[in-house]
Amino acid sequence: MARLRDPGSPAIPANVLDDMVRRSPTGSIARFMGTAASMPAWLLGEDQLRALAVPVRLVWGVSDQLFPLDYAKRMAAVLPDVELIPVERCGHIPSRRHRHASRRPPARPRQHAFIHAAGRTPA
Repeated sequence: MARLRDPGSPAIPANVLDDMVRRSPTGSIARFMGTAASMPAWLLGEDQLRALAVPVRLVWGVSDQLFPLDYAKRMAAVLPDVELIPVERCGHIPSRRHRHASRRPPARPRQHAFIHAAGRTPA
């Protein structure tokens, strides 16, 4: 769990971790693992990223240790129209810890696409 949060954030209380373990056979972790086999079909390759015809906003935790900020920068270099918003003191889940960053109005009115970057490394 330490890899999911900023090192300066308070530790996750033991009772929360206990609850996650207790719920893991039927909770969100189990649902995620149940879809893992089909995940490659949802991942976008570099050519697909270049071909995106919509603006993309990447809200990325600077302290993300699962997918470091360098990963987001490499992806941003491939996307044709991208806004990268690095969020300081934020780990892997900026939408939970820093909702304000993901809800910030765009620089110009436009439609946004959400890309989940798990598993692929742009060149």
